[in-house]
Amino acid sequence: MSEGLKIMTYIKGAKNARPKSYFTDLIVQNDYIATACQNNLREGYVRDAIKSNTHIFVMYTERTEQVTGRRTKPTRAVVTPQPTGFILARKEADEQGPYYYIDVICAHKYGRELLNHFLTFAGNTSVALSSLPSVLSYYPKFDFEFRKSCAKDADVVAFPASLTRLIEGLKTAGGLPKTTEEVYHHDEYLDFMVELHNHDLNKRTDGDCRLKAKNFTKKKLMESDCGDEGYTMFRCRK
Repeated sequence: MSEGLKIMTYIKGAKNARPKSYFTDLIVQNDYIATACQNNLREGYVRDAIKSNTHIFVMYTERTEQVTGRRTKPTRAVVTPQPTGFILARKEADEQGPYYYIDVICAHKYGRELLNHFLTFAGNTSVALSSLPSVLSYYPKFDFEFRKSCAKDADVVAFPASLTRLIEGLKTAGGLPKTTEEVYHHDEYLDFMVELHNHDLNKRTDGDCRLKAKNFTKKKLMESDCGDEGYTMFRCRK
């Protein structure tokens, strides 16, 4: 882990050093959610996720300030945490057994280190998440696959070579999409999102987002924002 980075953890039912309210205040302070989540998640969604999830991981650095007290009290050093990212997760289970579901992961710096810390915590337990369109190429680097479960017969959707070539070109040009809206400008992303949708990996299933196969098009995907809630991925235990 990079020098100066620390992680504090809250787990429901465990003996925690700080109450959940402390973590809530740390995450929702000022405009931190918008910064960490790069405006891809509404603050209301994150606030609800803090309430509904049982595991909270906050990565932070420390800032030391000299605070002057009253005349009878000397100046003292006060150390305050400065969050750089957070994970909200919970434990779920299916026919293959228990797994961790990462509901929210946001980091404007050091996201790789935050996720690696959580995967180390999870150990041999499988981990699932919903990948937003702008980071579809990110999680396969951590052995996540586009699949509905860890069942041996579960369909696994391969990452397309055409999208890989596009992403490499965008990296060279310094212009990787940062939001779902920016993703919509590229047919290669849209084609892959339609394929994921037709494999039932889309999390959003209301309105036209319920349509399947021949009735579902790139136009409907964009008009109904069907990728807004992401696509299911699993990192299955070995």
